[in-house]
Amino acid sequence: PDFMVISPARTATTWLFANLRAHRQVYIPPGKEVRYFDRDWRHDGLDAYCAKFEPAQQRIKGDISPSYSLLPSAAIAEIARCNPRLKIVMILREPRERAWSHVKHMYRFREAGFAGCALRFDELTDEQLIQAALHDYALSSGDYAATLRRWIRFFPKSQFHFRSEEHTSELQ
Repeated sequence: PDFMVISPARTATTWLFANLRAHRQVYIPPGKEVRYFDRDWRHDGLDAYCAKFEPAQQRIKGDISPSYSLLPSAAIAEIARCNPRLKIVMILREPRERAWSHVKHMYRFREAGFAGCALRFDELTDEQLIQAALHDYALSSGDYAATLRRWIRFFPKSQFHFRSEEHTSELQ
């Protein structure tokens, strides 16, 4: 791809996906999250990844996978080796709002500390909600500084584009 969105979960990546998919000059593979570099890159060849972008023809190609915000350095190094000129996009959402949205998301999909939970959301105690917000998955997803430290080791700052969630409507 020409660009990669590394914004963590709950930062308007679905909104961005919908808007970019509607743009005639941009190609994003169906389903939004390709997730090649967090699941498949060690055992599937790069050709499998590139094939996802073949329908793009001459359009600008993008990969929007929120899980890329959590990639280890080895995966980011591989991305840089494959495309050293890759543009990196990151949407930043106000941390408390992102964390609360992430807690609700984890509850809805019974992820992390909510696996097997039979309670309705309004029945959860403050302690359960706090524990969910402090779960490693939720905390690491909201650690923008750690994400950037890993990515900036392999890509120059000039290839990054940052946007706060509150300003995403300006992109329309």
